[in-house]
Amino acid sequence: MTRLRLLAGVAAATLLLAPGSAMADLQGDNLGLTPPPRDEPGLTRPFEELLAEAGHGDARAEFLVGLILQYGIGRPADVAAARGWYEKSAAQKFAPAITSLAFFHVVGLGVPRDPAKGVALLEQAAALGDLLAESNLSVLLGLGVGAPKDMPRAVALVRDAAGKGVAAAEFRLGTLYQDGNGVPADLGAARRWYEKAAAAHFAIAELMLANLYRNGKGVAVDLAAAATWYQRALAGG
Repeated sequence: MTRLRLLAGVAAATLLLAPGSAMADLQGDNLGLTPPPRDEPGLTRPFEELLAEAGHGDARAEFLVGLILQYGIGRPADVAAARGWYEKSAAQKFAPAITSLAFFHVVGLGVPRDPAKGVALLEQAAALGDLLAESNLSVLLGLGVGAPKDMPRAVALVRDAAGKGVAAAEFRLGTLYQDGNGVPADLGAARRWYEKAAAAHFAIAELMLANLYRNGKGVAVDLAAAATWYQRALAGG
């Protein structure tokens, strides 16, 4: 890709990301939530082997089968069946499965939208130590979706998850600093948190960095750096 096309891409990203706030156009139907992971360790194991273990009640195997069926990894996707396996795993208090179920209920994936139920499930998973649950719960509490808005708790949750290396939380904390939402506005801090998330190849964080360098927000205008970050985001899908 030529430098000119890269810079054009950065400009397009700027138009997408600039209006209103850092999160304004990143929410959509998912409200900015991070979906169940597609790169969970164990997903490359033979499906029949995982299915046999799940059939014997192994909670992690049930969760992995759910992921495979949700995303159609190596077989047709089946959201209803995925939810059923998540429910089996969640019944054994396997926190990642509870977090996945919460996502289904909040966004209405194969079930009627029920943000309040999603929040209740995320509270349960967060209490069990699931950091993605903390990150997603922070999003909902910050928006006042499924529960009354509670920015102090939203910030506390996302700080904890970000401090423990969850890329989605690092990215979200960056948006809070960029917007001055629940924390003092600090573009330098926003950039640093975006860089942490980008180090884990979190594509939206890479786009936000491109935007900062393109517009000179918290940094000197640097079109070469903007192009580099946009290229990384593009490569990561």
